[in-house]
Order: sequence, then C-alpha cells, then structure tokens
Amino acid sequence: MAICYDLRFPEMSTLLRKKGATIITFPSAFTNTTGQVHWEILLRARAIENQCYVIAAAQYGEHNKQRISYGQSLVIDPWGKILAEGKKYTEGIPTDESIITAEIDPDILLKIRGDMPVLEHRRHDIYNLIEVDNRQIVPDCRPTYMFADKIILSSTVFYCTKYSFAFTNIRCVVPGHVLVSTIRCVKRLENLTAEEIADLFQTVVRVQKVMELFYNSSSSTICVQDGKYAGQTVPHVHCHILPRRQGDFKNNDDVYLHLANHDKEGASQLRSPEEMIQEAISLRKYFY
Repeated sequence: MAICYDLRFPEMSTLLRKKGATIITFPSAFTNTTGQVHWEILLRARAIENQCYVIAAAQYGEHNKQRISYGQSLVIDPWGKILAEGKKYTEGIPTDESIITAEIDPDILLKIRGDMPVLEHRRHDIYNLIEVDNRQIVPDCRPTYMFADKIILSSTVFYCTKYSFAFTNIRCVVPGHVLVSTIRCVKRLENLTAEEIADLFQTVVRVQKVMELFYNSSSSTICVQDGKYAGQTVPHVHCHILPRRQGDFKNNDDVYLHLANHDKEGASQLRSPEEMIQEAISLRKYFY
C-alpha cells in the first residue's frame, strides 16, 4: 500500500513490485486542481509500468471554501485499462458516497507479465533500485556477532542495522578508533549485495558523526582494507573509523602506517573487555 502523494514517486511502486506485489493501492485525497490533470494519468502509469492492478479509493467533495477533493476512485488492470470508476467532483454536488467494484483476475496479470517481462528486462548492470532499510536493531538482540572467525560480544556493539554492526576496537590507533562490519561474513566489497553496500556506508557515515561528536573531533580517517594485499588481516568486510585531531601524528599520513601495523603482535596494547564495553555503553546513548 502507498498513499496519496506517494503516487508521484514511481520508485516506491517499483520497489513494491520487486517485493512481489500484484495489487498496489493508493487511498488518496487529490485536490480538484491536481486531480483533473494528474490523477488518472499517474495511476494508469503505475499500473502499466509495474504490471500490477491498481486500486485507488479517492476522497470526494467540498471540505470548506479552500479545499475540494477531486474524487474519481479507480480500479485499473495491469494493462492500464480502467475496470471501474467513481464520480469526479462536480460543482453543485458537494458530497458523494458511491461505491465501485471490479473483478481482479490473476490469470490476466500472469499473462501480461509473461508476454512482456519488463521487470526481468531492467538493466541492473546500468542502474539499480534498492530499498534502504534504516531501521535500528538493538545490539543485544543476539549474544554475539561473528567477525570472520572472531566472536564479538554484543556488549561491545553499540549500533546495529539489518545488514551492518558497529563495535569498539580491541587495538586502537587513536582514541575512538571503531569498526563497522557487515552482518553477513564476506571477504570483499565485491561480494556484497547492493543493499548491503548502501547500508554499510550509510552506517559508516552515521557512526562517523557520532564518533566526532563524542571525541570532540572535526575530521576522520575512514579506511577499508579490501583484500590481503591491501592490509586486510581479518577476512571479513569492515571499515575503520578514526576520529582525528590536529597534530595527532607528526606526519598526517603516518596514520596509514600505524593502521597497517596496529594489529600485529606487540604493536599496540590490547584493551580490556571492560574498557570496550564501557565505551560501547557510552556510545549507544547516541543511537538508542
């Protein structure tokens, strides 16, 4: 289901089709002005381009001197044919409570999609439409997370989404050095889905903002070591976020040398679980 103004954004209807929709509904209250020129055209377009039945219940009538709803409830088949139509606003008829009905035939829908499989013909190699799921998930919904073969306690995770999680680091190059990784264990960025890529980097940006605020920083080094010869020591896609301050390294780019060596034996001091948990507790307050 979508509503009213959603009708003007075709991507939403296409995402519903990709999720398996066969009927898309648009309960709406278009104004008399926009309804006369846009309402039917937009509805038929959504039905045709997505090869779905479209059912649009439309408010009709005069609300006050400034507001009139256009009406014209419609049921449209996947070919763009109008199967049922309600009354359009008519001056002098302030209200209308008529009901329209139509028969939905799944066989017609299947035939249209089979004869012209437009969804399968989309050029995903050129463009791709994905749904970004920004819902936050409480980190403690699971006891542990996997970071390749390493077990990450949920108590050290301070932010989690459907596809990514952010956690405190056992070896830090600078204070506030944290990691963002994918829930699914894959080695390289190229192995991620479009949804996972979008979520990973949106999560990185959100975590970066919080880390800069928490550590009173105005800059960050963000780094992905994608593969063994790029310095990746844990074979699981992850991103380093390091809040930066003026003068934290004698030469600014020395941060990359320290990052390349920080997890080697004896290179830097291991933090205690208690310290990592306490940092995570403090950071969670910015997300939940």
